Order: sequence, then C-alpha cells, then structure tokens
Amino acid sequence: MTFPAYFLKKIHILEQGQVGPDCEAKRLKDFQKWLYMGAGSVIGALGLYILYRGAGIVMESQFFQNLGFPSFIQQYVEEEASSVWLPGLTYEGYKKGREGSFIETWIKTEIPLYDVAYRQVASGVDAVKKEATGREKKKEDTDENEKEEQMQNQPMTEIQAPKQTEIPEQETVAVTAQGASDWIARDPVAEIPYDQLGDFNFLLNQYYIVDDSTSIDDSLLNAENFLEKDFSIVKDPTVPQILIYHTHSQEEFVDSVPGDDTTTIVGVGDYLTELLEGTYGYQVIHDRGVYDLIDGVLDRDAAYDYSLEAVEQILAENPSIEVVIDLHRDGVDGKRLVTEINGEETAPIMLFNGLSRLADGQEIDYLPNPYLEENLAFSFQIQLKAEQFYPDLMRPVYLRGYRYNLHVRPRTLLVEAGTQLNTLQEEKNAMKYLAQILDQVLSGK
Repeated sequence: MTFPAYFLKKIHILEQGQVGPDCEAKRLKDFQKWLYMGAGSVIGALGLYILYRGAGIVMESQFFQNLGFPSFIQQYVEEEASSVWLPGLTYEGYKKGREGSFIETWIKTEIPLYDVAYRQVASGVDAVKKEATGREKKKEDTDENEKEEQMQNQPMTEIQAPKQTEIPEQETVAVTAQGASDWIARDPVAEIPYDQLGDFNFLLNQYYIVDDSTSIDDSLLNAENFLEKDFSIVKDPTVPQILIYHTHSQEEFVDSVPGDDTTTIVGVGDYLTELLEGTYGYQVIHDRGVYDLIDGVLDRDAAYDYSLEAVEQILAENPSIEVVIDLHRDGVDGKRLVTEINGEETAPIMLFNGLSRLADGQEIDYLPNPYLEENLAFSFQIQLKAEQFYPDLMRPVYLRGYRYNLHVRPRTLLVEAGTQLNTLQEEKNAMKYLAQILDQVLSGK
C-alpha cells in the first residue's frame, strides 16, 4: 500500500469515529509510563552512585583509623564529605558562625527531642537535667571554634554538656609531658625544628588544622615573618593592659553547678585573671558580661555582634589595653581530652584564628581584619613557646573562614580551653600554663 493510500485510509477511519479520546488517552498513558520509567532509572542510578560514594567515604575514614592516623584526620574526611555533598547547607551554617552544618544545627534547634537524645548518648548518661541560669532558658545549648567558631567558633555548633552530680565515665585520651618541673620556673624541655619551619607543608601539617570553610597559602602562613614580630609590651600594673571576655559565657563543664557562673568558662576567666595579676603583675579587666543569652534565649549566632559592641566600648574607655583574649571551651563528641603535666590532669588548649577568607581563597570584604598577620603571628609564637615548655599542652591551631572579632587589636587571641567533658579543675590547671606562656611572649623572653 502506498503512503497516500495509507494516509487516506487513516482519514477514513477517523471520519468513521474509530480513533477518538480513548485512543489519545492510551497514547498519553504510554508516554507517561515511559517518562516515569526514565525518571525512575535516573533517580535510581543517582541513588546507587550516592551509596557508592558514601561507602567509599566510610571505607576511607576506616582506612585512616586502621593506619593509626590522628582523629582530626578522620574528622577532616567527614567534614570534606559534608562540604562536597551539602555545600550550600555547610556554607550557610559557617556563614553565621556556627560550628557544624546548617542542617545539623536546624535539626537540633527545631527538634529538641533529637538534641536531648544526642546529648544523652554523647555524655553517657541516662537523663538530661534542665539547666537554670537566673534567666529562663527557652532552648537547649547547641553550641561551634566557630566553630569559630564554631565557627566557630565553633568550631562548629558546640554541644553543651548536661548537668550531672557525678562525672560520667568517658573514653579518655591521655598523654604525659616529660621532664616537668615547677610550673612557675621551668626550663624548656623540647626543641623547635626551626630548620623545617620554612617548609609550608611541614608548617601547615605540624601546627594547624584548616577548616573546610577557608583556605590558606604561604602568603599568609609564613613562619619567618611570624617570628620576626615583636609582641613584647612594657609592663605597667597601674593601667589595664589585658582584657579577658567570653563571647559564649554559657559554656560549662562536666561538673559545673547550675546557676553558678564561677563554675563555667567565666570562672576559668576569673582564675586566669588572678594568675596574670597576682603572679605576673599585669592589670587585667575581666568582662563577665553575657552575650549569648538574650532575654532568656541562647543565641550564639548573634553573640559575636553583642560582644564586639562591649569590647569596643571597653577598649575606647581603656586605650592602654594591648592584649585581648576571648576565652572559650571547645565542644567535642564522645572523647574526654586530657593531658598530664606535673602529675595533674590538665585540659588541652587550642588557639583559634579566623581568616576572613573563604575556601576558594576569596577575601570576605565585609569582615576586614587589618591585624590578620599579627593575629596569626601572635598565636603562632604562643604555640611554639608552649611546645618548648609543655609539649602536650596545645592542640593544633584551628583556622576558620570568618573573623570572630579578632580585628580589635594586633595581640588578639581566641582560646578554646578544654571541652565540655573536662572538669573545672582541669580547666584551671590549664590556665596556669597558659598564663606562664603568655607572660613569656609578652616579656619577649
């Protein structure tokens, strides 16, 4: 049959009503069937690929663990995976200074039951007691370091330890400082590998952890430039020269007492102030203001804005202040970090630098820091001095993308002392050594 004849036959059939809506509906259903099959195949393939990549990430993390790599490398693998698979959520969380991804923060904030269960597991206790602070709290602490800070602060949100009357049994990571002597008069016990500090990769791997919210290169990280800077000051006990404050004043420890801020990070600041004044002769202003609890609501996202206003006012009223310390405690999951110095269990210390720089190397113009190089050099000199005297005291310096109020003075520090799983006494033990190291750098020793 020729094509014209076939075409005329179809027209005749149509005129006779043999092709109608039912036939068109069948065609539409067939089309939908193939469309759904195609979409399902694509979605199924993507799902299999995600499972494959997820298994690869788990195997890679397990591989590092089997080889005995430090836990922070395993953590880096997990954070790197998060930034690959959830880049938008991760960036949004870090942009606001949270420590942890946006989705994790949102879940813990919007679903309190999840946060309660998570905290019970992380702390190894069966019940979480409600915290009382003098102001009514409307939500649980889900703190970041930066996680700076969490980020930043946090880094990260930090997880607040539940109140308890007994210290829970936690997995303890312990190391011992060798050759310890009197903590006030002590000779160096370790040598610094100065000949290797010019190697950028050695410097980075030996002394730093770089958060996936930022990036750094040898234009910023230069040990020779850092060591050339002179951070010594002329000690004058007649005027304030050091300011200590707490952007996150509600950070507590495993044995903190509800409503008693002398058993929180603020109390640790009291003790550091006492040491710097009574032992080393500085005049210190300790700002005990609360910036992360507004009208009874814990808000660590806005805390850096509130604390900055207070710090700028204090500095304007006391221009003699040359050193600014934002004292925090870190938040970790599951492991109690502790070091032994002079026979005392001591909380390890981590210094924190915000670079005002994103992971792609782009500068964050709306968060300028004219003292970025000085901040990095100041923390690096403290890190090296601590390595000489107390090799097990310091964790690697943590670098994150945002500013965390480190732009107010050239000698500005963000200190993460211990974690929520340390005791108050372990925190105070750490302050003895931090005060000594800080005095040595400020004295030019």
